[in-house]
Amino acid sequence: MSVIDDIVIDDIVVADIVVDDVVVVGLGNPDRGDDAVGRLLAARLVACGLAGVRVETRALDAAEILEAWSGVDKAILLDCVRSGSPVGTVHCIDPFDGSVDGVILESSTHALGARTAVELGRAIGELPTRLALVGIEGACFVLGTPPSAEVRDAIPEALRVLRDLITRWRRGAPSLTSGGDRDHA
Repeated sequence: MSVIDDIVIDDIVVADIVVDDVVVVGLGNPDRGDDAVGRLLAARLVACGLAGVRVETRALDAAEILEAWSGVDKAILLDCVRSGSPVGTVHCIDPFDGSVDGVILESSTHALGARTAVELGRAIGELPTRLALVGIEGACFVLGTPPSAEVRDAIPEALRVLRDLITRWRRGAPSLTSGGDRDHA
């Protein structure tokens, strides 16, 4: 059991739901404070019952992330990020436009996860056609602590951003967000 049992009931193991062209990968360590948010978002997405989306969780490894998005056109990574924005800020980041460069992913416990997966995927030609990172700004990564109140309070907004992104992609929209807005307070 993890320190987020009260949020993710009985350590829900997120599995493939419905195979489609969208995979959502929740990243993070459930026992390191705000780092758990990617997994929390994945579990909440499963609970929402969004049809046609495969939801997975991965711990730390870039190779696992590459495996998760293998063969799909659209992939979304869910993670905790650090950019200097206030804790709880929701980000929707497009790694194709360079916006991931301004976001520090190594503040969490998986320094070689999301950023390395994108760089490696780009180098070997294994990136989905559309790729995004939906993250919540975090600050506390102490072993044995639950996610901060600010991060937990941002989960509904992050889920809205995630659902809106999937909807726009399915309608053929070319960009991550309408109007180019990447951050949501």
